Amino acid sequence: MTKILVSSGCSFSDCFESNCTWPNHLAKYFDKHYGLGRGSYGNGYISRSIIYTVTNLLKTIDAKDIHVGIMWSGIDRIDLRIPEYPNTSRIQKLIDQYTSCRGDDWPDEIDVWENLSDNVQEEIANNWKNLKYRLKTYDKNLWIEDSILDTKNWIQLTNSMEKHPELRELFVNFYSNKISNQVYSLEHILRTQWFLINNNIKYFMSCYTDRVLDIPNNIDTSYLLDNIDLDKFVTTQGEEEWVRENIGHPIGFMSPTDRHPTSDSHKQWVEKVVIPYIGKKWKI
Repeated sequence: MTKILVSSGCSFSDCFESNCTWPNHLAKYFDKHYGLGRGSYGNGYISRSIIYTVTNLLKTIDAKDIHVGIMWSGIDRIDLRIPEYPNTSRIQKLIDQYTSCRGDDWPDEIDVWENLSDNVQEEIANNWKNLKYRLKTYDKNLWIEDSILDTKNWIQLTNSMEKHPELRELFVNFYSNKISNQVYSLEHILRTQWFLINNNIKYFMSCYTDRVLDIPNNIDTSYLLDNIDLDKFVTTQGEEEWVRENIGHPIGFMSPTDRHPTSDSHKQWVEKVVIPYIGKKWKI
């Protein structure tokens, strides 16, 4: 039996650009990890990335071996697929790094970590830890150009307005609406919750900040809030606030002006919050 962890979130959960976030620490308890977190991306992407990946894994893997961990992002982060504004694909980033680092004894084409020789693995591990992680999470069946996991044609709308000013009017006129953002966010959470329950997948949820669930209960939101299973959240306190309360500022963060927890803070959050929860719920 191979225990698989699938994680997603925003920059607090981004394992592709950095190898020090909470999913990396939690992944040590599993045999294989699919880290889907993306910096600044919203709850629409998080939901789609989980549903896409789990759906594909279920084609060859038993549901009992799949475990999902989610850290929800900000409600104002709207993700749109706009082919006219291409970003650099995640696959291309991986290929570029592999090519620039490739030694004489490396395979010419990129391959999964398990297929590399011991010497090549040792060389990569000693010199490019980030590349090691990317190769360990690389899956030829999931890392497909233009798939939901590829950011080539997907943009995070609020972050793209500076680079593409023409998007500002689109955002202000159609998406800069607090109530709509609250409803969309709750719908993303519920869609994911129901998908995982329907497929008998063990999962937990969390939030990168308290503000994710700080949504007023009113006629627009109450019917959605009533359906969210808060028992599936390791805590409704955001990781950012947990770090401030239990580790302190600025010591618990990357810098005095940076809200991102350090690797050690992520590790403590996993050990003191996540592990006790899944130890009781998942019996692992």
